Amino acid sequence: MARDSFSSMYGYAPERGDLIYEDAPQQVRVGLLEVLTKCGYDSLSSQQAIICKALRIRPESNVYSGYYVQKQVNSSIYDQKWFKFYDMCERIAQNIPSTPFEEEFNKLLREEHIGYQMQESKLLKVGSKEFDQAVSEARVEFKDPRFTVALQQFEKALAFRNSMPPDYPNAVKEAVNALEGTLQIIVNMSGTALPALLSNLQPPLPSSLKKLYDGIYAYGSASEGARHAGVGGPIPTGEEAELIIHTVAAATRYVIRTYS
Repeated sequence: MARDSFSSMYGYAPERGDLIYEDAPQQVRVGLLEVLTKCGYDSLSSQQAIICKALRIRPESNVYSGYYVQKQVNSSIYDQKWFKFYDMCERIAQNIPSTPFEEEFNKLLREEHIGYQMQESKLLKVGSKEFDQAVSEARVEFKDPRFTVALQQFEKALAFRNSMPPDYPNAVKEAVNALEGTLQIIVNMSGTALPALLSNLQPPLPSSLKKLYDGIYAYGSASEGARHAGVGGPIPTGEEAELIIHTVAAATRYVIRTYS
């Protein structure tokens, strides 16, 4: 009978800051076959069938021996780039929804300290507890129908962050767009850039906070390939993109609650 691992039973889970992103280590690739076995795909031919279906490729024939079947399974699992491997796992989940694949795969990801979890057959990046809380609270404020477009921009930022491979420049761009769009609604100045919007807030934004908002805008505008078709600027790292999204989440929540 399967049971939780020792570390999960006794609370020795990794700190979120120690999680692995942008990689699919060998342990996860090997573990995929274990997960498939738990889901009833316990023969080589059944594993080959579900993997080939996910990759949309023709299964190698097993007329003479299992050698070519094993070779195809191994190549599909071990030779792919990390994000293509996770694409395959998402499609496997979509193809076998009535099995415990998602639950078992999430256990595997947690055990191997991978910074993603699967929800409804899609892998989502796991952030810090503080990040996740800020995002959740911002979504609550965005539920006001006036901020529908800003919410869409915010969700795009998260989608770019979670994409495989991640698109951090566009994650930053959409996050800053969401903040700017929120302020445009509050101040009723459509199409106006964020610095001018800040100057029209009443009562005025405290000067120290204004520097924070200006800094978000300046970083977003200077990033390579992001806002205003920036070229030659810095390319945001994953940590920087997460910081911008986190800060935007808190900043939008503040202005909506204070000025809306």
